[in-house]
Amino acid sequence: MPIGLNVTAPSLHERISEITTRNPDPGLNYYAITVLGKEDGNMSWSCYSHWERWANIERRVELRAASIVRAERIAELWRNIGESCAVVNSCDDMEIFLLIGGNGLVEKSVAEAVVKDWLAPQPVAPSGAAGFVHVETLPKGAQNRAPTPKQRMQILKRDGHRCRICGRRATDYVDIELHVHHIRPWAEGGFTEDANLITLCHTCHNGLEPHFDRELYELLAPADSSERDKKRAKEHWRGVELYRKRVVQEFSRGSSDGT
Repeated sequence: MPIGLNVTAPSLHERISEITTRNPDPGLNYYAITVLGKEDGNMSWSCYSHWERWANIERRVELRAASIVRAERIAELWRNIGESCAVVNSCDDMEIFLLIGGNGLVEKSVAEAVVKDWLAPQPVAPSGAAGFVHVETLPKGAQNRAPTPKQRMQILKRDGHRCRICGRRATDYVDIELHVHHIRPWAEGGFTEDANLITLCHTCHNGLEPHFDRELYELLAPADSSERDKKRAKEHWRGVELYRKRVVQEFSRGSSDGT
């Protein structure tokens, strides 16, 4: 594993190796669950899901419930792009998975016994080209209509202070005015999060037709598919690292409290 916990028990390492290298049992049903840490110190979880109904149609907030997945295909996908994949067939396996975090294919009865609340319909909002994020885990300020000055400068810096469509920079062309644009418009349920913001010059911004152009999301991702996979895997393992740090902190706090 690229990142390990600060543990020494050989049996624990053996169990971690066992569940992260095994393949799904074709005779079992699985949910695909991901648990990661965040830069703000909190934890997040997500499941492969299906649409149930609208929670807030005006803001395009959906209620989505966890789905049974084609486990062999999901395991192959995660492993091929360099992400983690634990296969959880028992409650003992689940204990290890919740210790290490990352991606897990969790057997149906185990998931329903241990994390039943995660499987229930949850309010989620569109994020990026085709993803979803739980409304309660949206970044601070994401539900504001406009980015803060600090966020605006972060987006300009991320995009190299140039228009992502034509490539021109204000330092090279005196007529350029740079805008931070919502790819999915606010009026159509778009949130003010980094994954939905892009730098455009005023000319390209004014010329957008349609105004909601999904192809703009592609401009935020590396053009080469292997580079996209590397970026996704890097972000995944950073989330795993943060999750494990939080787990260690929780264990340390419990030990100091005598619990």
